[in-house]
Formats: sequence, structure tokens, C-alpha cells
Amino acid sequence: MTSPTSATASMTAASGEAVHKMPARDVPPDQRAPWLMIEPGRTYQRFSNGTVGWLTLTRRWAFSDSEVTVTTTPGTSVTEFLDSALDDLADACRTDPMANPALGTVILLAIWDNEFREAGLLDGNVYLASHASIPALAKVAAWTTPTLDDPRTCEQLLHDLTDAELLYQFPVAAKFCGRYRTERQLRLNGYGRLLAQRLERSNAPAQAAARTRISAHLNAHRDQYARHMHMLTRLDRTPPGIAWENSQCLPVGVLS
Repeated sequence: MTSPTSATASMTAASGEAVHKMPARDVPPDQRAPWLMIEPGRTYQRFSNGTVGWLTLTRRWAFSDSEVTVTTTPGTSVTEFLDSALDDLADACRTDPMANPALGTVILLAIWDNEFREAGLLDGNVYLASHASIPALAKVAAWTTPTLDDPRTCEQLLHDLTDAELLYQFPVAAKFCGRYRTERQLRLNGYGRLLAQRLERSNAPAQAAARTRISAHLNAHRDQYARHMHMLTRLDRTPPGIAWENSQCLPVGVLS
């Protein structure tokens, strides 16, 4: 990994660009997607109207000593630039939703959450039971990618989304499994859903097709999901661990 000095050097602004430096946690979570584009081993990512990058070795959004930088064209604010960068990313997702697996996963989770609610299976936001639910969901939506099929890279992707404060991820609640398990239940938080709204284009064929496939899947397996969700409302009458075991029998494991 580069040192802070070389990171700053690699972020030299183009002629006439303004340089903005700020604590990482000052960037709203739903505007952090441009930094998710930075490839391993690099410190910055160039967009058509500017650049985003990290100034510190510590790349943790919630840490007070983590700093980021943004370069913009003259007269363009950081917010205006990030809006345009998110528009660029939305256009890329429109062409190929899984071109960037992190952003594609945000969209996929938002579609699943919405369709699960629209199907009347849960009033709120549904949790996926574990990381294994991600490739299962991608298969349902026909959004397959090697990143999601590989447990290690999928885990890193989900870690990055969690660190960017776009995703809730924590050990499966004891009320479901009766004991500690290494698996993590997860779902988008409000900022993740805001980002999905920015990235998702309702008339994008691939995303519309994913909605149709997920809706059809939930309709075909409605009774199975409905029985499971009903069980989760009656955990006081269910032996410990049964809820978790039942979630693993679903095509896409879910929890409440």
C-alpha cells in the first residue's frame, strides 16, 4: 500500500482543478460510491469531471483520522461533482448492472427488499440470512458474477459496503439460531437504499428483468416463504435453532 506522501502525489490535480480535502466521515454514506471504484493497490479514481481518492493509509469511513480528497473543475462544488459522478455510475449500471459487483449488489438487494415487501411477506425490510444468500439471490435474478460466487471476494465486497455504512451486517441474532454462529445476517440500511435509488433506472432492461424474475420467484415459492416469516413472529413457540435451520431450506435464506 502506498504511503500518505505518495498517495497525495498520485492525486495531483489536473491543470486548473480545485482540490478539496476532508475527513472521510464528512461524506454522506449514499455519496461514497465513487470511492468504491478505487481498485486495490490504488489511491484514487478518475471521473470525467474530477477525481476522488484517499489521503491516509487508514481507509475507514467512521475513523476520525481517515481523510479523503476530491478534485473538481473550477466553480464546481464537491456535492455537485459527486452528483455527476453518481450519474456516471448510474449510466454504467444501466448498461451492465454487475460491471461493478459492489454497486450491482446494492441494486440487487434493493430490488429484492422491495419485491419481498410488495409480495406482502414482510412490512419492513427483510434480512438475508447469510452471505450464502447473496449468490442464491443473484442466481434468481440472473445476475451471476464470479465475485459473488467466490466466498472470499464476496465477503470482501460486503465488508466494503458495511464499512461505507451502506449495509447492516452482524452475527445471526441468537433468537434465530440459539447460539453464536459465524454467519452474518445482512440488509441495506437507509443510506444503502438511497444509493440504490440513485443507481437504479426504472427503465433499464436488466433491472426490470431482475424485478420480474424475483417477483415470479416469490410468487412460485410464496407459501414456503410465508410459513417461514410466520414462524419468525412466533419464536417463543419454536425450539432454539429451528428458525435458522428453516431459513437454510429456503431458495434464498431470509430472516426478519
